[in-house]
Amino acid sequence: MGAAQMVVFLLLETALYSSRATTRFYRPGNATLGVILPVHSQTASGGCGELYTLGLGYIEAISYAIERINNFTDILPGISLGLDVRDYCYNSKLAMKWAYSIVANNDHIELVRQGLSREKFENLTDPIVAVIGSMESSSTGNIAGLFQVENMPIVSPFSTSDELSSPYYSSFFRTIPPDSRQSEAMADIIEHFKWAYVAAIAHDGSYGQYGVRALEREAYDRKTFCISFVEFFTRSGYKGKVETIVRKLLLKPELKVIVFWSNYDQTDAFLAEATKQNLTDRTFLLSEAMATFGIQILKKYSSVLGGSLAILPHDYRDLEFGNHLRNLTPEKTRQMGNPWWEEYWKGAGKCILDHEGDCQLKGVSEAGYQQLYSAYVPYVIDAVHAVAHGLDKLYRHGAIRNVTPSNVAQSLLYCMKNLTFGGVTGNVSFKTSGDPINAHYDIMNFRKEDDCDGYCIKNVGSWKTDQEPQLDVNNTLIKWKTKKNVVPTSECSKKCPAGTRQSFINRCCWECFQCPEGTVSSEPGSTNCTRCSEEQMSNKDNTECVSLPLQNIKWEDTTAAVVLLLTGVGFALNLIVLGVFIRHHDTPVVKGSNQELSYLLLFIISLSLLMPILHLAHPTAPVCYLVQPWRYLTCTACVSVLFLKTNRLVRAFQTTAMPHWFRTYILDRKRQLVVVFFLNLVQFILTLLWLALDPPQVKKDITFQKHMFLRCLPYTTSTGLIIRTVMFSYFIFMSLLCTLYAFKARKLPDNFNETRYIGFSLYVLLVSWIAYYPVDSALEGFYTTIVASATALLIGYGLLGYLFFPKVFIILRHPEQNTTESVKAEVGQFSLYLASSLSKISNKVDPAP
Repeated sequence: MGAAQMVVFLLLETALYSSRATTRFYRPGNATLGVILPVHSQTASGGCGELYTLGLGYIEAISYAIERINNFTDILPGISLGLDVRDYCYNSKLAMKWAYSIVANNDHIELVRQGLSREKFENLTDPIVAVIGSMESSSTGNIAGLFQVENMPIVSPFSTSDELSSPYYSSFFRTIPPDSRQSEAMADIIEHFKWAYVAAIAHDGSYGQYGVRALEREAYDRKTFCISFVEFFTRSGYKGKVETIVRKLLLKPELKVIVFWSNYDQTDAFLAEATKQNLTDRTFLLSEAMATFGIQILKKYSSVLGGSLAILPHDYRDLEFGNHLRNLTPEKTRQMGNPWWEEYWKGAGKCILDHEGDCQLKGVSEAGYQQLYSAYVPYVIDAVHAVAHGLDKLYRHGAIRNVTPSNVAQSLLYCMKNLTFGGVTGNVSFKTSGDPINAHYDIMNFRKEDDCDGYCIKNVGSWKTDQEPQLDVNNTLIKWKTKKNVVPTSECSKKCPAGTRQSFINRCCWECFQCPEGTVSSEPGSTNCTRCSEEQMSNKDNTECVSLPLQNIKWEDTTAAVVLLLTGVGFALNLIVLGVFIRHHDTPVVKGSNQELSYLLLFIISLSLLMPILHLAHPTAPVCYLVQPWRYLTCTACVSVLFLKTNRLVRAFQTTAMPHWFRTYILDRKRQLVVVFFLNLVQFILTLLWLALDPPQVKKDITFQKHMFLRCLPYTTSTGLIIRTVMFSYFIFMSLLCTLYAFKARKLPDNFNETRYIGFSLYVLLVSWIAYYPVDSALEGFYTTIVASATALLIGYGLLGYLFFPKVFIILRHPEQNTTESVKAEVGQFSLYLASSLSKISNKVDPAP
C-alpha cells in the first residue's frame, strides 16, 4: 500500500470512528504528551461501544499527574505539559490510525516551521513529544514500530509482552514488568502448589502468544511441571473456538489448573461458555490482565472463577489520587474538560437529575471508585512522571545541547534511556530493552467473603525480584473451591504406588507397571525397580526385599522334634547300658566283653548320637568343621574297637588266626588302647590335613524367589576330595577287615560269640553309609539333613542294639547264664567240639597205613 493510499485509508477510518463516539480529549501545553488508550469497549462490528470505566480512570490519572507536575516547582519549572488523548476503543486499527495521526501532525508542524503555509494543513495541534499507550501488547507493538521510525518515545503502563523487549522497539519503555517476569511468578506458584500438569489458554495476540511462550520456556527449563496443551482465541470469530476449548477441558478431568492469559473481550466470551458448559471444577491462574476486567466481570462468572489465583501488579496506592477520584463531581469534571465523564455520570455513575436537568452528586461512590481504579493506576502515573523527568533532564539540566523543536522527541528518547527517579511504584529506571529493572506482583485470591458483599479479591502473597525467595504465599489465607479447602491437585497421572515403576509417556505423564519378581520399589513414584540381593526376595507387594526363607529344618519343626526325641532316647539307653555294666562288672558276661573296650565303645556311641544334633544345626563355619569329619572319626573309632574285640575273641579260642606280633598287643589290656589310638591316628591326621588344606565351607543353595538352603560343602578343590576319599576308603578297609575276623569267630560259644553281633553292627554301619554317602555327595535340600540324621541314629541304635542289648538282656532276664559254672560248661562243650573238629581234619590229612 502506497503512502497516499495509507493516508486515504486512515482518514476514512477516522471519519468512521469519530462518528460513533467522542474519541479525543485535548489540553494544550508547552510540551504535549500524547495518549492512546481505550475509553470505550469494542463492539462486535469493530466500532466503539459502551464506556470502559477503567479506561476513564486511567485518563483521569494521567490528567491528574500532569496537573500535579505543572504545579510542581522542582520539576519542569516554567514548562507546562499538555495532553492529547485519543480513544482507540480496543481496536488496533484505530490505535494505528491515531499513531499515524500523531506522526503526521508532527511532520506537518515541522513543514510549517520550514516555511510551508499552515493553511495547507487542517486541525494542526502542538507537536507530541512522547506517547503513553496502548493497552494490549499487540496494539502497542504496532504503534511502537511506527514511533521508533520517528525516534519518538512511547511509554506503556499496560503492555507486558516480551516481544516489546526486542531491540526492534528501540523507542519503547514500560513501567509495568514484562511477561518474562510474570511467567517466572506463575512458574513459582505452580511449583509451590506442586501442580505438575496444567493447561494454558491465551488470546491470539502478542500478549497471549509471548506470555505462554515464556511460560513454556519456564516449564522446559525447570522440568517440574508440564503444559498439557495450549489453545489460543482468535482475534475475531472466536466464539466457536471457545466452545471447542471448553469441551476439550471437560474431556481432561485430571487438568484441574488452567493458566489464563487473555484480555477483556475474549475473557468474557470464554467465561460465558465455561459457565454454560458447567466448567466449575477447575482452578484458574489468571495473568495480570485481569486487573483490567473489573470486579464486576469476576463476580459475574464467580461459579467458574471462584477459588482462583491471579497475579496483579503490586497495588502501590496513590492516596492523593484516590482522594481526588472520590471527590470528583459532575461539575468538577466538566471544568476539567474531559468529555467522557459526561457519559460516566449518565451511565455507570448513576446520576440523579434535578428539576433543571443537572446531575446532583457529591462525589464518586465506593462502587464507582472500584470501577474507576485498578492496580495499574500507579504505573500509569509513573509513565507520565517518566516523560516529565526526561523532559526535565533535557531542558533544565541540559543533558543535550542544541535542542531544537525539531529534535525534542529524539533528544527526550536519549534522556529517558538513562533515567532514574522515585515514582509511586518505587525507584524507577529502565534497562536497555526499556523494561523496568524491578518487578513486584501481588498474588490474589478470588473467593467468597461475608464482608465484601459476595465475591471479592484478597491479597494472599507477593512475588518480588528483590526478595529471597521471590515468592511469598500465605497458604492459610487461600480459599479453594475444593472440599475441606485442600489444595487442588493437577497431574497427568497419579503417582505410582510403591511396588511399581513409572514408565514415562512424556515428562509429566506415565504408566504404572508392577515390578518384576525379585525387584522392588520402596517409594511411590519410583522410575525403576531395584533388584534384590541374591539372598533376598521381594515381598508380595514388591515394596521391600526380605530375606529368603531358610529351607533348613528348624528346631521347632516336627522333624527336628522327632530327631531330638530319638537322640535323647538313644542317650538314655546308652546311660542305662553303662549303668548295668558298671553294676555287674564282676559277672562273666561283662568281663568276657572286655570292659575297657566296652566302655570306650559306649563313649563313641554317645559321640555318634551327637551327629543328628550337628546336622540339625544351621550350618556355620564351626558346625561345618565338626559335622563333616565327625562321621568319619566316630565310625572309624567304632570299627577299630570292634576290630580289637573280635581279635581278642579269636585269639582266645583260635590262636592260629592272627600273627604272633599282633597278638601280643591285643591281649594286653593296657596296650590295646594304644592300638585303638594308632588305628584312629590315620583318620585324625587326614582330618587335620582336610581342615588345613581344603576345609569345609558353608554353601548357600538359592532357589530364586523361593528359598535358600544352607549346607556344608565338604571341599572346594580336588585336594579335599582326595582326602575325603582316602578317609572313606580307610573306613571301608577297617570295616571289611573287622568283618572278616568276625566271620572267622562266628562259631564261638554263645556267651562269648559277640562276633556275630559285631558282624551285624558292621552291616548296620555299612548300610548307613550306603544310604548316606550318595545323598550327601550328589543331592541338595532339607531331605539330606533327614537322611544324615536318620543314618546317624541308625548307627547309634544299631551298635547299642546288636552289641549291648543281648548282654543286658542276659544280665537282667537270665542271670543263670551269667555264672561261672554256665560259662565253664559252655567252654567245655566248645573245647570238645573244637577237638573233634581238629581230629577229623587230622585224619583226612594223615590216613592210617
